[in-house]
Amino acid sequence: MNGIGGLPSQYREAMWLRYVKELSYIEITRELGVPMGTVKTWLCRGRRHLRDTSIRQLLWAM
Repeated sequence: MNGIGGLPSQYREAMWLRYVKELSYIEITRELGVPMGTVKTWLCRGRRHLRDTSIRQLLWAM
């Protein structure tokens, strides 16, 4: 699966809270009950996954 649907659920949820609901990192840590470092890691890995997926799709389209 590609895009957002291809993300592990914890990455997807963290990204939803950050970029759709526009919560701060602290609000996300409270919502998910995980440490700040975990939230930052999930967001970083989620963005990386989306970036890499987009690049692969562009290369296949050529």
